[in-house]
Amino acid sequence: MKEKIIKSKQRTVDFGEVNTNSKIVSKMVDLVNVEFEKLDSRFLEPACGDGNFLCEVLNRKMETIKLKHSKHQVDYEKYSIQSCSSIYGIEILDDNVLNARKRLNEVFINHYSKMFDLLNENIIKSVKKIFELNIVQGDALSFKCGKKLEKSIVLPEWSLIDNLLKRRDFAYKDFISYAPIDGPNLFSDLGGNAFIPEPVKDWPLTKYYKIHEYKK
Repeated sequence: MKEKIIKSKQRTVDFGEVNTNSKIVSKMVDLVNVEFEKLDSRFLEPACGDGNFLCEVLNRKMETIKLKHSKHQVDYEKYSIQSCSSIYGIEILDDNVLNARKRLNEVFINHYSKMFDLLNENIIKSVKKIFELNIVQGDALSFKCGKKLEKSIVLPEWSLIDNLLKRRDFAYKDFISYAPIDGPNLFSDLGGNAFIPEPVKDWPLTKYYKIHEYKK
């Protein structure tokens, strides 16, 4: 079956929507293949559509987890949470946002169910919650979200600390800002100066399998 890259001419005219062919997606992701050895490497797609790139990224991260943590289900689950929490997307069309979240959940469950007979529902619900928070509706160019694009896009940063997950929410516009600073660089691997934004909200440490209990 031929892969459909244009959903409708009108969507292409109105929003410039053209999906990327899966073979091209795979070749592009190959360029950063070394990053999948680091489960906490973050990936952000600022116009993610219905998730073609993000699903390929998650597939490769889950394959890495399989290689490293297949013998112990608890470790597999914990590092799956870490990997899922490292994937972000922004998309202006509501239906694409919902489809991207759904597809990412399906990728995770497909890998998880092939590994173990007894699945932890708290893990499944927590992964679903993470994708609800990490894949957001908005315009990455204006940094705004909401039906009228009147609110600032906010994305959570997740950090795994032993068996706990730390969440801090940041304004998206601060993620891509740059301002020189003195002292050690926290965000750049290239040794340059970086801007360290202030979080808009700081959440208490939470067990990684209880992320689904967040009300927001």
